[in-house]
Formats: sequence, structure tokens, C-alpha cells
Amino acid sequence: MSLSHIILGMLHRGPQTGYDLDKQINQYIHYAWTTNRSAVYRNLHKLRDLDLVEFERVEQDDSPDKKVYALTDKGLAELKSWLATPGLERQTRNPFLIQLLWGHLIDLPQQILILEERLSQVEENLRILEQRANFPDQIGIPLPKDALRRGLPRNALSLDYGVRSYHFEKEWLQDTLALLKHTLQMDPTSNGDH
Repeated sequence: MSLSHIILGMLHRGPQTGYDLDKQINQYIHYAWTTNRSAVYRNLHKLRDLDLVEFERVEQDDSPDKKVYALTDKGLAELKSWLATPGLERQTRNPFLIQLLWGHLIDLPQQILILEERLSQVEENLRILEQRANFPDQIGIPLPKDALRRGLPRNALSLDYGVRSYHFEKEWLQDTLALLKHTLQMDPTSNGDH
């Protein structure tokens, strides 16, 4: 998977600026991909060079002109080809888990603070995602087998995955914090390495 395919997927709904694309990626699919604005613009230029997107320059009175990008027919064909590719492997890059792997090298109270901050981030991301998912009241998580028949669009399946992932991480963080806090309470001089 690449950021280019994400951009193509987002443009299938209609023309957007690079700024809008970056904002949507970081607000709505942060459970699956994170990026920065410069990477979005780099990929837009690459996609334009490949004739997968085109842009229209829109004049603005009080600001510099903006480029509004649109998907070309060739871009839509590339997106559909990528979507139909079987066996796409999950790519995992989670710096937080790597930090946790060697967390024993820092003091237990410091690690607890880091986990509490992560829990706060996860709760905020979950709130935003659940608001975005906007599943009908009668359709809960996990999704019932007739969810699609009851009006849930297929693109909500990805949001369901994200919501469940954040629920799992929230529960795991709460359990891990309880364990570390208990360890600290039982032996304030411990670093939790037994």
C-alpha cells in the first residue's frame, strides 16, 4: 500500500486540494495511515506526472492560487487494479510499541506518564472515529451479519476495523497501566524489571 493509492481513493469522491487531502487522511484514516503534508504534495506531483491525477488552478483574492486535484480515468483504473490485488500484506510500523519494548530503560513513573498520554490520544482518536463512523443506532460493534442489508455502506467496514482497533488498544492500555501502577504501589523503588 502506498500514500499514492490513498490519495487516489480519496479523490474518487471528488476534486480536492492537497491541504484537504492531508487533513482528511490525518482526521479520518489515522487508524490505518499517518502522513505529513509534504508527503501528500510529493505524491500528488508523482501522480500528476503519471497522468493519474490532474489539477485545475483556482484563483483566490486574498491568498495564493490553489490547485484542486481530480482523479483521471487512468487514475481510477489504477485504483481499481490496486483494490483488486489479492494478498496485500499488512505493514506494521508502530514506534510506540518499539518504545514500549525497551521501556524498562526508563523509570516506571515516567513510563506510566507516557502510557497515560497514549491512552488520552487513543481515547481522542476513538471519539473522532466513532463520530465519523456514525453507524445507525441499531448497528453496534461488532457488526451484525445483516449490517450491509440494514444500510451500512461497505466503506464503513474499514472504519469498523479502526474503531475496534482503538477499543482494543484502550483496553490494553488500561490493563497495562493498572499493572504498572500496582507494581509501583507495591514497591516504589522498583523499576518493574523482575
